[in-house]
Amino acid sequence: ITDVYRLRLGLPYVPVEDMMTPERVMRCFGTEMMAQRHKGPCAMGVDVGKIKHVVIGTKTGTDQYEVIKVIAVSKWNDIHDLARKYNVKSAVIDIRPYEDAATNFRQAEPYRIFLCEYKENFPNGTEYNTKSGIVKQQRTEIHDATHRLIDEQMIKFPRRSPVMDLFTKQYCNTAKILEEDKRTGVDVFRYRVQKKALGDHFRQATNYFLLAARGGRLATVTDYDAVPQDAISEYAII
Repeated sequence: ITDVYRLRLGLPYVPVEDMMTPERVMRCFGTEMMAQRHKGPCAMGVDVGKIKHVVIGTKTGTDQYEVIKVIAVSKWNDIHDLARKYNVKSAVIDIRPYEDAATNFRQAEPYRIFLCEYKENFPNGTEYNTKSGIVKQQRTEIHDATHRLIDEQMIKFPRRSPVMDLFTKQYCNTAKILEEDKRTGVDVFRYRVQKKALGDHFRQATNYFLLAARGGRLATVTDYDAVPQDAISEYAII
C-alpha cells in the first residue's frame, strides 16, 4: 500500500506502526509528579540548540527505564545544575550545532559524557569511543529503539503536565519513511520530522538518554527515591 500511495498516486503514506501516536506515549505516563531531585544514579540526554532540551531518568531493570525530569533550559550552567541535583553519572549530548561548547562542557564535568554523532549508514549501529568521547550512532536504529520503548511500555514517564504535552507532541513528530537513497539508489527507511516548526527536540533528547542509560553504562535503581517537584515550578522553562 505504501508503493501505491507513493509511486502511483504521488502521495505520502506512513503505516500506523511507523508513526508514534500521543495515545501510545500517554500509556506510559505515571501518576508521580516530576522529581525535584534524585539520589541517582541517573542518565541524562541533551538535545542542543539555542534552547537545550533535557531528559533525565534512571534504569530500573533490563531494558527498563523511568524518566523523572523533562525540561528545556537556555544555558549550559543550567544543565550543570540539573546534573548535580539528579546525581547524573552518565550523559549523552548532541554534538551539533555547537560542537565547541558541547566539548567544553564535557571536559568540565566530572561524570561520563559522550557527544553523539548520528550516521545514516553506519554498519556498527552504535560505537562508543572512550578516547574521543564521541558515540557514533546509526540514526534509524536509535529511533527504532525509542519507538519500541513506547510500544512495549518499557519506559515510564511522569504524570501529564504542560511540558509533558509538548514532550508528547515532539515525540510523535517523527515518522519512519521509505525513501530512495540518492547515493545508492536503494530504498531505505529513515525517520523524518513531520512538522518542522514543532521540531522533535524531546524525542532526540530521549534518544540520547537511552544511549546514556542502556547496557552497562548506568547502574540499576531498585527503589524510587525522589523529591516531588513543586506544582508551579514543574512547568517552568529556565
